[in-house]
Amino acid sequence: RRTQPAPGHVPEQPALAPLDAGASLEERERAIVSRLQNGGALELPEIATEPGQGFDYQLVDKVAPRPPLPTLRMGATTVNGRLPAEVIQRIVRQNFGRFRLCYENALREAPDLAGSVVIDFVIDPKGRVTSSRVSTESTLPDEGMRSCVARGMGNLSFPQPEGGVVKVTYPVTFALGPAD
Repeated sequence: RRTQPAPGHVPEQPALAPLDAGASLEERERAIVSRLQNGGALELPEIATEPGQGFDYQLVDKVAPRPPLPTLRMGATTVNGRLPAEVIQRIVRQNFGRFRLCYENALREAPDLAGSVVIDFVIDPKGRVTSSRVSTESTLPDEGMRSCVARGMGNLSFPQPEGGVVKVTYPVTFALGPAD
């Protein structure tokens, strides 16, 4: 069990490795591994292992690169009815989180999964989605994910359209993009 130092106490800086800078790379690596295995790494300062080099805070990205991020992109939306396409697009974009979740879940089974899901849906006069189905134009092969996106689209609410129902075709492209 570790004890807390007294306030104002300045701890002694441990040596990175008990070797001089002239030691071979193999000797330095062996000394560092020994420190890491014995729990001494918790006490090590953040300094480089090579003499004269600054600490590389991006080292973790070089050693273990971040996986690509799932990205969603809206395609050309087709609207038949009296509700502006911009309004429909805004509401769908605000709910991209639910579609991203469908994609992230599907990526667990198929890490390279990509493609588009095209959803045909109908908005009734009260702004509710009464029908939501996957179009044959969809290119994403995962049936479960396509169904998840269709269910998510079916749960959206829109403003009441002027004068009747609105039929919408809404494509969403799913791909893996570079990590930030």
